[in-house]
Amino acid sequence: MGGVELISYSTEQSLANIKRQDLLFPPGTGYEYTDAGPILCQLITEKAGGMSWWRFVTERLFIPALRDQMWTPQARANRVLGWLDYGFAWGVDRYRGVKIVMHSGYTGTGIVMLPEQRTAVIVFTNLDNRFGTDAHGLALGVAGMYVPEISLLAMQPKADPDPARTKRVQDEFLRLAKGAPDYSHYSAAMLHGIQEAVTDFATRTPHLGAFQSLSFLEERNDDKLVYYRADFSNARLFLRVGFDSTGKINCFQVIHV
Repeated sequence: MGGVELISYSTEQSLANIKRQDLLFPPGTGYEYTDAGPILCQLITEKAGGMSWWRFVTERLFIPALRDQMWTPQARANRVLGWLDYGFAWGVDRYRGVKIVMHSGYTGTGIVMLPEQRTAVIVFTNLDNRFGTDAHGLALGVAGMYVPEISLLAMQPKADPDPARTKRVQDEFLRLAKGAPDYSHYSAAMLHGIQEAVTDFATRTPHLGAFQSLSFLEERNDDKLVYYRADFSNARLFLRVGFDSTGKINCFQVIHV
């Protein structure tokens, strides 16, 4: 068996690569997962702090005095991920009124922490979402077994206060599942996130089986989101959908528990 060749890049090479890239949006107005941000943060911190990155994070960051700052919303996430806001390297959200701090990994890692309940769940699957898994959703499902207030599985269909809205969500959900969303239905802040989600979700749909129904579960005033359950022949998914003041969709999250 041949060995695995490891390739490493110097700081200078990484910076040169970043300089060749174009901005996706003005700084501070959006969120995009990337290695470029942490690299630039490292270089700026080293220059401003007058010390190496490792010394700085050891002395200034890895202490509980600063944990709450990392878990405080700093910017809106793209609202397609499993969280609504972004702190310092952590997704921040509230599920049915409960604060949740979380993160995921492309190779099938899901981390869900409930600070106020002193509960944490970490799921490793070694599969990315394209192959039908959702490590973040699984972690939420397990956490719901210990903290019932956040359990999506425990939510039951209710009388629908707005069937026309549900029909609109269902139609768009099915278009998304086919890889052909109607971009005119989304707010400007959602467009980039939906474009990235199309391929990811469309490659998962063959594992779900035939679509059966979309059921209204709950509408919450605290996060301005509507919860739905999508039943397929082989799976059950949950949706969190939000709308802006003009009726455009400004949050469309699909969670596979």
